[in-house]
Amino acid sequence: MRDFLLCLIVITGIQSGVTSAQPRVSSVYETAGRELAEADAYHRSGTHLLEQGDYQAAIVAFEMAIQLKPGVAQFHNDLGYVNFLAAHYPQAIKAYLSAIRIQPNYRTAYMNLGMVYSQLKDYEKAVSCFTTITVLDPTYSSAYYNLGITYYQTGQITKSAIALEQAIRLNRYDAQAMTALGSVYIDDGRIDQAIAILSQALTIDPGSQAARRYIGNAYFKDRQYHKAIESYEQALKLNSRDAEVHNNLGVVYNAARDFKRAITSYQHALAIAPEYWEARYNLAIAYLGLNTRNNALREYAILKKNAPQLADNLFDMIYAGQVVNAKEH
Repeated sequence: MRDFLLCLIVITGIQSGVTSAQPRVSSVYETAGRELAEADAYHRSGTHLLEQGDYQAAIVAFEMAIQLKPGVAQFHNDLGYVNFLAAHYPQAIKAYLSAIRIQPNYRTAYMNLGMVYSQLKDYEKAVSCFTTITVLDPTYSSAYYNLGITYYQTGQITKSAIALEQAIRLNRYDAQAMTALGSVYIDDGRIDQAIAILSQALTIDPGSQAARRYIGNAYFKDRQYHKAIESYEQALKLNSRDAEVHNNLGVVYNAARDFKRAITSYQHALAIAPEYWEARYNLAIAYLGLNTRNNALREYAILKKNAPQLADNLFDMIYAGQVVNAKEH
């Protein structure tokens, strides 16, 4: 989130030509020089402690550096960063704002501040931070990426797509932005575009589990069930503990009326995430597909205690004798 390039000030030695008639001035310079050197030492120590994961000690070191040399924006930014990692969000915000007051065009501090606001779900302020970066540096692709993600989190799908498209224009090898854009296109019903951009992401990064998962979703929406199954299976090879992918694989099998394989997939999802109520609902639907009503009723009893709305929907299906579509996640 922050760059680890340290902006250290090189302290030059006191000139030997200072006359003995000015001992107080020389002493002041020497003291100031020692304090500046100590500040840099504290900052280096804080950076090392941060990288070692000792956040509390790093906070103390950065605060000491700031006390000795308060006018360095990087010191305040790094204090904000370690507070963010330690989940001290108000302190992180205060530190980033201090960095920005010292250096108003400090894009890294704006980026980090936006990430804190996103974490706190204060999306309006996050959007403001990321937008400010695009004004300070219109070529900064990561700012557009974060802006796109934030718009998506607030349901502004069109603005999300525009920001992510700009991120990709600025960095045509950004597989992460392509993956996010593919997900946005799916939600916007632009399935062909989703498949195209996700295929491009996988060309750049074949090991992207998220891209495999999303392209599986796109193929499912396009009723290309064979390709959806293939994509989900590849995603599970990359992360076999992804309950959502197991569930979605079951949804595809359910749509193809292969209820036995659907049941197996839902059971895998529930073994990983026992409180994944949509998967349990889907499991019951698959049992109905096989006309094993008693098994469906068993799942209904569990849902009744934990997910009443899903249980009510399932009850209607059980007693209406209908097999409905499973729930994709």
